Amino acid sequence: MIKTDNIHKAARLVYIVNKMLAGETIDTAALAARTGVVQRSIQRDIHDARRVIAMLDANPDGPAPAKR
Repeated sequence: MIKTDNIHKAARLVYIVNKMLAGETIDTAALAARTGVVQRSIQRDIHDARRVIAMLDANPDGPAPAKR
């Protein structure tokens, strides 16, 4: 079963990645207040989003197919 917290984090990450790819700034205090988490959680999400973007940059065609 998927935890609700994980779904919320995933939604925040998608939102943050989209903002970052669009070159927009992220108001961490406002986003934290809107999503009901502390500002430090948003800062961690931004760190995670940077890692996602780095993976996308390293693999623009997506992950390699799994070997069978």
